[in-house]
Amino acid sequence: MPDADLLEAAIREAGAVALAFFGKPHKHWVKPDHSILTEADLAVNEYLHAKLIGAKPDYGWLSEESADDPSRTAKQMCWVLDPIDGTRSFHLGRHEWCIACALTNGESLELSAIYQPTLDRFYFAQAGKGATCNGKTLFTPPGDTLHGARLAGNISAFKKLEKSGVTKMDMNFTPQILRLCMIADKSADILVAFGPKNDWDVAAGVLLAQEAGARVTTERGVKMKFNNTYPSQQGIVAADLRRHALMMEFMEQ
Repeated sequence: MPDADLLEAAIREAGAVALAFFGKPHKHWVKPDHSILTEADLAVNEYLHAKLIGAKPDYGWLSEESADDPSRTAKQMCWVLDPIDGTRSFHLGRHEWCIACALTNGESLELSAIYQPTLDRFYFAQAGKGATCNGKTLFTPPGDTLHGARLAGNISAFKKLEKSGVTKMDMNFTPQILRLCMIADKSADILVAFGPKNDWDVAAGVLLAQEAGARVTTERGVKMKFNNTYPSQQGIVAADLRRHALMMEFMEQ
């Protein structure tokens, strides 16, 4: 089965696995970093590993809920996923969560699938072939000013950009991947997030936004590279090409 078809089918099926736990009593634990882990995260992780690695045993595997196997860096292709991105929202019965997986090819991103089961919203992207949501092509429109631009960022990002005239959106429960989806589907104009971001927290959203026409870099304006020994990125800046350039200029002042 082609990788694109395999990924789409697996992520949609994983949505049903997650929904079996959603809105019902479920086991949960608090991780050392104070984030929440639920039995749904583990069930989705196990399901996707069986489906994806079962079909492509020569591919690498990088998941938030699996022990890291360093041998993945020697493999040309690697699945990078967060079984449930936005676990806190999932645990609280909110809708700001998704199942997200990307496929890397070397240090680049090849495929991306992001599914919000409670909203039946399925995002998909393939390198060089564009991005869609439920089959509809996504396109990030151009902008020529930061003034009034909708910022999908946290309070530190807003403080840094406040004098540029951006408008802060309430992103308290929205994970980074869904914020990148918002850039792709025109429900936000700018995403700025400072500090280290794990690959599984951004990879699927990065390709989606890029294929919709946005520019996505680290906070230093550097192109992201994936499936490295230390799988993380130094912040995110995402927007259409012009606004991205304006943000970088503003932050360098």
